[in-house]
Amino acid sequence: MPTVSSGRAVFLCRCNGRVSSKLPLEEIRSWLLAMNPGLTVAIGDDLCQSETVSQLIQEHLVLPAVLAGCSHLRSEVALWQEPEKCAFDPDSVGIVDLVREAAASYADAHLIERAKILLWAQVKRQGRFEGFPASARRAHFARAQGEISRRDLFQWLIPKYRVTPYIDASKCLGDRCRICRAGCESGAITSDGKVVSIDGAKCSGCGVCTISCPRQAVLYPNFSLGQLEAEMEGLLLNSSEYLKPRIIAVMCQSVPHPVMDANVMPLIVPCLGMVSPGLILHALDLGAQGLALIAAKDKCQLKLDCSNWRGTVQFLQRLLEHWGIEPERVSAIEEDNLAQGLPRFCRRIAELKPISFTSSQSTAIPDKSLGLPAAILAMSEKLGAQATGRIAAGTVPFGRIALDAAKCTGCAACAAQCPTDALANLSVAGSCRLVFRQESCIGCGQCADACPEQCLRVVKVLDVDKLSHEPQTIFEGELAHCRVCGAPFAPKAMIEAVRSRLGAAGEAALRLETCPGCRQKGRTRLANSSMRA
Repeated sequence: MPTVSSGRAVFLCRCNGRVSSKLPLEEIRSWLLAMNPGLTVAIGDDLCQSETVSQLIQEHLVLPAVLAGCSHLRSEVALWQEPEKCAFDPDSVGIVDLVREAAASYADAHLIERAKILLWAQVKRQGRFEGFPASARRAHFARAQGEISRRDLFQWLIPKYRVTPYIDASKCLGDRCRICRAGCESGAITSDGKVVSIDGAKCSGCGVCTISCPRQAVLYPNFSLGQLEAEMEGLLLNSSEYLKPRIIAVMCQSVPHPVMDANVMPLIVPCLGMVSPGLILHALDLGAQGLALIAAKDKCQLKLDCSNWRGTVQFLQRLLEHWGIEPERVSAIEEDNLAQGLPRFCRRIAELKPISFTSSQSTAIPDKSLGLPAAILAMSEKLGAQATGRIAAGTVPFGRIALDAAKCTGCAACAAQCPTDALANLSVAGSCRLVFRQESCIGCGQCADACPEQCLRVVKVLDVDKLSHEPQTIFEGELAHCRVCGAPFAPKAMIEAVRSRLGAAGEAALRLETCPGCRQKGRTRLANSSMRA
């Protein structure tokens, strides 16, 4: 087989007339090429057969980034040969069910525009696919739910390949940070004292760890933040006069795809727990007039605690209210209430005036570690709102330090355990300082756990005005100077606290007043004297 090019393609399936009778595939092909002249767009039939896709790959010498056809595509691609033997990597391909779209009762013009947007969103999404190590792909047997047919039984018995999150060791703080481990409900994230890793056999694939990691060290192929943001950009493409007001429906992948109004665009995630406040704000920043999080009935299929993402909705609602925006623009809808709840939500969004921005440009966040604070400040500016106020409702992704300075010794154990460097220890002109940055604090509480004086606590709250302020000094004390060399070496309050606890006096007290370097020199001189004797 000739070598394929490095470009990617969209393969459109006629589905034996089920798609081509409803959608003008040549028009869609021309539109996609106009959007991206370097794209290859091929039209075929029976794409759910691996032989057909292989033939298209050989004909056009390009691998597919998007397959569009019927509902069988997703299940059939998963059942094809082992990934290393397949003509292409099934995990690198986006799937669009055009048969389902064509079966909906959309007006012809709306159907065509919707199909274009859904395809373009997948092109954008797969353009951000960066691959992954072989260790992130695991074979597993899916568990059947309820009654199944003999065909389904055959499918359940075949091992499938699942991609799970993995950790980039170059970014991970190791044992200094335990946030992902504490938040993993399946117990899949462990540490051997040096390296943190994810056990793919235990991992449920929820992706919650990807948004909890303050260093973006947890990577989830196919569901990276970059891919989700790119897909949303495609879904909110504003070139069409149709499909307004544009609404995003974020759905847990275990929820059956509901019939939606033409202007409601689906964004599928493994679990709503991985939907961050920043992702929701990005949708509003791009022009979404509403965002609904659609949850599975009764409880999460992965048996996860749903309170966290519901708390995220509450936090965003209070933040919108703070900006003078209707809080109901971000809402949660239960699966068993979809038939009434989603249309009711859409009607309410249609009644509201469009969100008014001072600029139509979307916000660029170059530093992902400060993505949410930067997004909040940028939204405040675009809305012409003052960046002030306090938000404490829901799951607040920020923290504020409350310190009893009278008890603090300035030991800086708290700063040493802070995974985001929100707390820092500074020595300035003979004094020691602890400084706090609100925009960097995620409220994890590791600093409070590390405090030997138990004089520090973390309050989950966002002071909006503190996001753009200079770091706040929360403790300042005098440095002790070495009695031998005179160099400052430790907070005086810490030396006094240690002296008091040890009841140190005489030579022991003198050692406390000596810097580590001079103390080591003293031990060396003593050892040399002993050897000479």
